[in-house]
Amino acid sequence: MSQPKILVIDDQLLNIRLLQHKLEWSEMKVISSTNGTEGLRLAREERPDVILLDIMMPGITGIEVCKQLKQDPVTREIPVIFITARTAKEDKLEGFDVGAADYLIKPFELDETIARIKTQLRIIQEHENNIRLTRQLEKSRRQSSIMHLTEGIAHNLNNLLGVMLGYVSLLQRNLENPDKIQQNCERMEAAIKRMTRIVQQLTVIGHFKSLKKQAVSLKQILNGAVNRFQRIAGTKHPVKLQNELPDDFEFLTNRELLEVCLERLLQNAYESYIPESGEAEPGEVELAAEMVGTEEGDVLQLQVLDRGKGIDPDMKDSIFEPFVTSSSVIGRGMGLTIARHSVSCLGGTIEVGNREEGGTRALIRLPLDHEPDGEE
Repeated sequence: MSQPKILVIDDQLLNIRLLQHKLEWSEMKVISSTNGTEGLRLAREERPDVILLDIMMPGITGIEVCKQLKQDPVTREIPVIFITARTAKEDKLEGFDVGAADYLIKPFELDETIARIKTQLRIIQEHENNIRLTRQLEKSRRQSSIMHLTEGIAHNLNNLLGVMLGYVSLLQRNLENPDKIQQNCERMEAAIKRMTRIVQQLTVIGHFKSLKKQAVSLKQILNGAVNRFQRIAGTKHPVKLQNELPDDFEFLTNRELLEVCLERLLQNAYESYIPESGEAEPGEVELAAEMVGTEEGDVLQLQVLDRGKGIDPDMKDSIFEPFVTSSSVIGRGMGLTIARHSVSCLGGTIEVGNREEGGTRALIRLPLDHEPDGEE
């Protein structure tokens, strides 16, 4: 940390001069004010590292100054050390209630004052170090995630390209057999469609951070997700809708982002009924919505339910990783990767697990008062 900047707010000039002399001798820069109004202005303009604040001042008291400091986003994180002649426990509690970090009792010892200021400076430094470490860890996590995603994409595209080259070779060998040509062309088309699907999924991820929120009808989102799923999956498989909220209920979200997320989950639920033979078996897919109260406020809860194969125990801890595959269809490709990323961008959480009665449940919780962070 560079030279610390200390703001002293005290109506007694003698106290300011004593503190200024001692603090400057300890290589700290001092700015001062003799009243609360000017002190608030200096706090906003100078952004000091620590504020020494007298409680008993004419006009705006130290308690009121501290309240205003903690209400202002510019100054709320600056630690405030109260200077007071009051020693009653009630007076100290009042100061801590409005956000004070520490107390100095008059007449104060200058050495003790320096020690308490240095303690707050160390706390600030540790906080900044923690933030820096968190950012470094987040950067490493993103790099690891990107590398894993890239490896998965390359692996899948290389496999599909290999398949296509194989079919091209078969075409060349069967130029006189129309049935073989037709069969190989259909298989090549399926491989090309899967490659196109991977590219589309990457495009969705790339645009997440630029998408904005607006008030949207929940009913429209649910219906839109079902229509999107049936169109992309090429099926008319029914989805049972269970919406416990009014038809006109609206909330702040990004419609496309949430529809894409629900479509991926509906796709996984539908595929959980498909055996290795490739023929779909009848099975109910359900999309449910309800409001749940929590300590943090009301939460919109969305569930996608099926009674299919469930999640393979071997992939329980990796289902959100891209291109995870197993004997179970759940988790295949990038569906759950995109779903988790979508929900995270919307400020919510997602859980996927097996149901006691069989099948899988994907549970999304979206806080209604969340504002986007702009960065995942």
